[in-house]
Amino acid sequence: MELRTVNFGEPMPVRLARSARVQGFTLLDALVALAIVAIFTAIAFPSYEAIAKQGRRADAVRELQDVMQQQERFFLNNMTYTTDLTALGYASSPLTSDDEFYSIGASVCGASIAQCVELTATSVDGSDGTITLDSQGNRGGTGGAEEVWKD
Repeated sequence: MELRTVNFGEPMPVRLARSARVQGFTLLDALVALAIVAIFTAIAFPSYEAIAKQGRRADAVRELQDVMQQQERFFLNNMTYTTDLTALGYASSPLTSDDEFYSIGASVCGASIAQCVELTATSVDGSDGTITLDSQGNRGGTGGAEEVWKD
């Protein structure tokens, strides 16, 4: 039998079995995960922006329709439309939509205000086009916002 001498001055190399190794993430693992998240974000964010814009436009259309309904009531009582939205009971003219993204104003669209009024929703920050509705049922818009009227 052979005896071994142990030297206490030097640490003995310790070999771990494969299953006993310490597990963790490497920098490469973290970078791959970060790249995957970045790709998903790059794909999802434009879709989110488009859906958010579509929702804001729907709010503007609803507000335009509400104001037009008030204009028609005003017309029944006075036989004329008005460009002053405070005459319809709103706090300001032009008024700001509920989500505060659009400013809604009224203007003459025919020969006189007694015949036609046009309502226009304009984005407050200028990031979107305008959406229009008049008392004769004409709908429109500019800057891509007109697509909100498409069936």
